[in-house]
Amino acid sequence: MKGTIFENSRVALPIWFRAFSLLYASPNLTIRALQLSLGVTFATAWRMKQKIGLGRKRTRGRPKTLQKPD
Repeated sequence: MKGTIFENSRVALPIWFRAFSLLYASPNLTIRALQLSLGVTFATAWRMKQKIGLGRKRTRGRPKTLQKPD
């Protein structure tokens, strides 16, 4: 998926979605807890948390929807 945080990732999309779910429910989740929940290596969990965190910082202040008001 070119141009996304998934680009060049070997991690399956369902694992990414699970990581999103865990980190949005508990933003202070430790990397070790993320690692154990996802069944990935510590380095992979660290990288995923970094990429998801960067994505969250980039979208702050932007509208949540692109739909025109009625």
